[in-house]
Amino acid sequence: MRQLGPLLRLSLRGLLVRRTRSLLTALSVGVATAGLTVFLSLGAGLRQAVGAASCS
Repeated sequence: MRQLGPLLRLSLRGLLVRRTRSLLTALSVGVATAGLTVFLSLGAGLRQAVGAASCS
């Protein structure tokens, strides 16, 4: 547990030095998560719509 301090300092320094890179990485993770959520929701909705159309 004692070696966590230097590692945390090194990580924070890396984030602060490369702000643009860190921001773009966080943005790409957010966009990918949102895209995956949209596609999964779309697939579930289409499956439900096709199931309802075939029953009627």
